[in-house]
Amino acid sequence: MSEYQYYEFLAVDRLLSRREMGELRSISSRAEITPSHFSNEYNWGDLKADPGELLERYFDLHLYLANWGTRRLAMKFPLEGLSPEEAAPYLVSDCASVRRAGEHVIIDLWSEPEDFEDWEEASLWMGALAAVRNRLLRGDARPLYLAWLLSVQNDEVDDHKKEPIVPPGLQSLPVELQAMAEFLRIDEHLITAAAEGSAPEEPEPPGLAQWIGRLPVDEKDALLLRVARGEHAGVEAVLVRRFRGEPRAGRAAADRTRRTVGELQARASEILGAWEAQRARRAEEARRRREAAAAAAREKHLDALSSRKDEVWAEIEMLVSATRPKYYDLAISRLVDLRELAQRDHGERGFWGRLGDLRRRHSRKPSFIARLDKAGLSPGRA
Repeated sequence: MSEYQYYEFLAVDRLLSRREMGELRSISSRAEITPSHFSNEYNWGDLKADPGELLERYFDLHLYLANWGTRRLAMKFPLEGLSPEEAAPYLVSDCASVRRAGEHVIIDLWSEPEDFEDWEEASLWMGALAAVRNRLLRGDARPLYLAWLLSVQNDEVDDHKKEPIVPPGLQSLPVELQAMAEFLRIDEHLITAAAEGSAPEEPEPPGLAQWIGRLPVDEKDALLLRVARGEHAGVEAVLVRRFRGEPRAGRAAADRTRRTVGELQARASEILGAWEAQRARRAEEARRRREAAAAAAREKHLDALSSRKDEVWAEIEMLVSATRPKYYDLAISRLVDLRELAQRDHGERGFWGRLGDLRRRHSRKPSFIARLDKAGLSPGRA
């Protein structure tokens, strides 16, 4: 299999200028480049630039896939939207890290499984994952906690370490966070175990319009000016943060007992065991239903056969007389049916007598006789 790599970048907070698009074109002549987007795939060779530097300079999101299993999701935020101090308790390893880049913060997430069997080429991942960044800007800490679980899954957090504050709503992840977990291949049983310590999702607090109406006029003017200059992401983050209040991970979670990594992993193993047992039970039930349906169908077939046994014997005689291998096979199939019918209806003596007569009449057809023996239709089986 040839090498395959896919790079994609997305600009959200501002569009690229013509000059910036030209700079990107000098990096790759084959890339798809628009004022908000850059993507390219490589079957041989590689991107002639540092993806981290491209994200820092031009874009707000970056994803990467390779056919040897590596996946990467990196997101850039204005400092007003997410500070390194807020993210640091959750981003504690090489596979889930945070760094400051000027007036921005960059979260970098990697999935590199040791046992990798399947991969996929460029898809619609970016469309789902772009909304993860917006979740963080609006104060949703669930993406940060999922990133921490990625570190736990990769054994990059000591067993005795306690989890960070658990955000509410882990039991009901929205589509974009489900996509994040799937993209980074975070174990679903580990997420289920973590969700047991999560409070229900908090509803959006009412009264946003009234709260904004009470802001000082000069402050609102300053915020509107920033929006007009294209700084809408930072303004939205400031407003949402102030309106919803701190801490952004959720006050309800603070009172909950924080578990150790070892406790979470043990609970995830229990959930996995229960899931596997349930799957085995369902598989066994499905097998029994299939067998029952097959047995019922077989019984119906034998019932229909019972009323036309003599006709079937005549068909067998004609098939064998045709001296063709495919007709021999059809004859054997009908004889097997007749044998089973005889066993069911206690008529085996008559069946074996007629079969013996059939063998004698066609004893000079070694191919047919061999097929009879292989199917257990020899005199010794009577």
